[in-house]
Amino acid sequence: MDQTESTPMNFVQRKLPWIIGGVALVFFLLTMSQSVTTSSLPVIGKVTGWDWSPSIQAPVFYLLTLPISFLSISSQPGAMNVLTVILAALTLFNLAKAVSLLPHDRTRDQRVREQSDFSLLSSPLAWVPPIFAALICGLQLSFWEHATSATGEMIDLLMFAYLIRCLLEYRIGENEKWMTRFAFLYGASITNNWAMIAYFPLFLGAVIWIKGIAFFQGRFLLKSTFLGLLGLGLYLLLPVLLSGQYPDSGGIWDYLKLQLGNQKVVLTGFKRSVVLILSLTSIVPVVAIGVRWPSTFGDTSAAGAMLTNFMFKLIHMVFLAVCIWVAFDPPFSPRVRGLGLPFLSFYFLGALAVGYYSGYALLIFSGAPSRRKSRQQRSSGSENFINVTCKGLVLLAAIGVPAGLLAKNWSSIQLTNGDVLSSYARTVIEPLPKEKSLLIVDDPFRSMMIKFALETSPDHEKSNYTVVDTSGLSTGFYQKIAHENIKNDWQETLGAENIPPR
Repeated sequence: MDQTESTPMNFVQRKLPWIIGGVALVFFLLTMSQSVTTSSLPVIGKVTGWDWSPSIQAPVFYLLTLPISFLSISSQPGAMNVLTVILAALTLFNLAKAVSLLPHDRTRDQRVREQSDFSLLSSPLAWVPPIFAALICGLQLSFWEHATSATGEMIDLLMFAYLIRCLLEYRIGENEKWMTRFAFLYGASITNNWAMIAYFPLFLGAVIWIKGIAFFQGRFLLKSTFLGLLGLGLYLLLPVLLSGQYPDSGGIWDYLKLQLGNQKVVLTGFKRSVVLILSLTSIVPVVAIGVRWPSTFGDTSAAGAMLTNFMFKLIHMVFLAVCIWVAFDPPFSPRVRGLGLPFLSFYFLGALAVGYYSGYALLIFSGAPSRRKSRQQRSSGSENFINVTCKGLVLLAAIGVPAGLLAKNWSSIQLTNGDVLSSYARTVIEPLPKEKSLLIVDDPFRSMMIKFALETSPDHEKSNYTVVDTSGLSTGFYQKIAHENIKNDWQETLGAENIPPR
């Protein structure tokens, strides 16, 4: 039976995520980079051919962008940016969907107040947490930058978001199609993103937690292992292609070792203390969501129950406040402590936590159902005031925090997605002679920048220029390119005796 037919879903679960995704698509299109940025140039250069080095990493990204490589070079940067925007909108769609599927039966207070099937948030304000989470994530500076410029990060985050959604969808309907998708996609995501290797123990624990004893059934283990290995088979895609294009530079096994070695270098290059600090505001709050706490902890006294109840509320509110704070990039945020890497998955998890804990607050501070209260248990005036105040603060945060992020990050996005690189590149090539020339460049980035400038310049005929990147002359890859594509221009300018040997 299809999951949508077997489980109760309302507007928040069915339609709201699509609305959020649609609004995100329009917003990111309006703020999208109209050209190439310093962050996107290395990625776009792979697709356009401005980067001569072969693609050894990210086979999923290679397959996804392969159709774009058949477009004209001048239209490829724009197509890459549009693709990135679509992926970002789908990521926020999956985030909103995941938030709407989070269970609200983790604590005794939640179980008393939320009586819906599968404990999905069903209060009149249930629409607030998905929107709040999407705004927190979408307006965070690192996410916004990578959502509007083709840096290659968004495909990794989309797969990460969909994997989380698969687990939550399975919890609702126990439809095996979600586990099938999860197993294959996780294997594929590892080949594209080194971080998924580090996340594997956490995702494995989540699957065991959700499936329970059924996880150890032989049929499920065999099927999941097979699908995971099938996804991991993408590791072979680029080595097979490269061994055919550059047989003199290595075989399939050589390229595969290089691919795996690059991932190992990145994985082992981080200090554990940095990862621990970053996880405190992302992984830890999400792991806490998975724990269904008992109604009591052995202390049956009124004072003990009151203290336990207070501590639960305090911890949840601290998680909410800290996850919101991280979106503004304080000193302990991924943007500051991430050693130059975006760590978008940490921001995604933080936004997921914001969605859950804001929903928790809206539920808990709504007061207990009146039918469950005796006359002596009726809420006092002070308790009602506290509930209304806390609920109002959450609603105020759902408006004020996104507004603050928008105000804080708007100018940075305008600068990042502006024409700084384009203007600089045009300035670099402006003094070049208009006749046929050989341009000697000593680093790959400058080589790509000049090729980009020549491609978009109305005053220079790109066919008159041959760009030679001297940093690659010692590699077999570039030597083959030199002999196939620029040998005649090189010989005409520098003489046949100066052509590097193959």
